[in-house]
Amino acid sequence: MIGSAVTNNTASYQGDGINNYPQGDVFLTNDAVTGNTAGEGGGLYNNGGAIALTRATIQGNTAAPSSTNGRGGGGLYNEGASSR
Repeated sequence: MIGSAVTNNTASYQGDGINNYPQGDVFLTNDAVTGNTAGEGGGLYNNGGAIALTRATIQGNTAAPSSTNGRGGGGLYNEGASSR
């Protein structure tokens, strides 16, 4: 994505703002991911893919894990993957 905003979304489990599963690549340039809520990765959930952030803002996102869903990662939850 280039110059986009992903804001104020809600998911009960993974990656409310952006959910990268399974194993894709995410490239954010001049983007804002703000005010999102999920059980894991409120702003961005990544499982197995690569993440590249360039002048990207990930801010004000929350994770609300419960006993049945989620393990945290308010802004970014990165599982078994690379980031740069």
